[in-house]
Amino acid sequence: MTATLDPQLVHGACVGHPYCPPSTWDSEVHGETDLERADRLRLAVAVCSRCPVADACLDERNRGIGGGVRAGKPYADAVRNMSRHSRGRLPRPACGQPGGRAAHLRRDEDVCDPCATAWRDWNRDRVAAQRETTRAAS
Repeated sequence: MTATLDPQLVHGACVGHPYCPPSTWDSEVHGETDLERADRLRLAVAVCSRCPVADACLDERNRGIGGGVRAGKPYADAVRNMSRHSRGRLPRPACGQPGGRAAHLRRDEDVCDPCATAWRDWNRDRVAAQRETTRAAS
């Protein structure tokens, strides 16, 4: 495979990086959690953002050579295998919070009692506030 790589890539920020093993740029590392994968891919993207040969790397990526993070962008398979929460958009709500119920439902889990109670209380307060707003407007 090395014969198909652009020779310019040997000057990439990822080559011989002192703090990142080569597996940092892989799509998946056996045995890692979604959170570990998200952290690893974020690190790889950060290193790529300062790379002097990002254009050549992007060309390789567009030709389908290699996998994982290339040109500062994770391959879709790596991103697709991560949950929405581990990609950094939203932290998973703790049990006993209204959002905890939705987190359980997204993962096809049974909703625990603290989450069900928190959601029920939140929804009751939301409906009451909505009724109050409607009354005040009339």
